[in-house]
Amino acid sequence: MHYTDPWGYAELCKSTPIPIAGGECLTTSHEWRVFIERDCFDIGQPDASFTGGLGEFMKVAALLGSRGRKLATHSWGAGGSLLQNIHAAFACANTTIVEVAPDYGPLHSEIMDGSFVMEDGMVLPPQRPGLGIVLTDAVKSRYPFVPGSGEFNDVVGKILTD
Repeated sequence: MHYTDPWGYAELCKSTPIPIAGGECLTTSHEWRVFIERDCFDIGQPDASFTGGLGEFMKVAALLGSRGRKLATHSWGAGGSLLQNIHAAFACANTTIVEVAPDYGPLHSEIMDGSFVMEDGMVLPPQRPGLGIVLTDAVKSRYPFVPGSGEFNDVVGKILTD
């Protein structure tokens, strides 16, 4: 089954007692709606930094909740992405789990600067104002932007152009 096949996901979800999770490659609430209205996932996995931002994430969470479905953040991005997803997760009553990447580079850790806290395997609610990103002059000088150095990758089903 391909992740762009809502009919296949709906059949799978209907045919097994095992909770089906998915949707990490879906963008915007309009794309998610196609899958949610067909009950394709027991647990939707939106990513606030990929789904169109916090507002779109909240729309997806509400759509999932309206169908009695849970959500598990898909937080497989850099430090700022993780912080977006943590904030969104704590803002949604239907969050079941917060995904956290297993390791970070120093840039990611430095901009989080204590905003991400995990104790006894549990992610704790953020305590800093805003997203909790700390971008100091020292961090900017250690990691200067180099034009042309960024990644620009296609995703299956979504071909990027510059």
